[in-house]
Amino acid sequence: MQDASEAVAGYTIGVNSLVHYGVTMGDTSTLTPDSFLMKGEQVPAQAYWAGNPARKTPTCLPAG
Repeated sequence: MQDASEAVAGYTIGVNSLVHYGVTMGDTSTLTPDSFLMKGEQVPAQAYWAGNPARKTPTCLPAG
């Protein structure tokens, strides 16, 4: 198991978010505010993750 985290250019981590060790955040990926990224998660490039625990979500919510 890899304990180090890896992030590439252009990623975004929201305010009050927690990123555990051993994660990878891909190029231009986003973790929304107040999210918790669990250890060992692999966030692909251009993905949008949110929640506790964080999971892949649509980049925008439907109107209504």
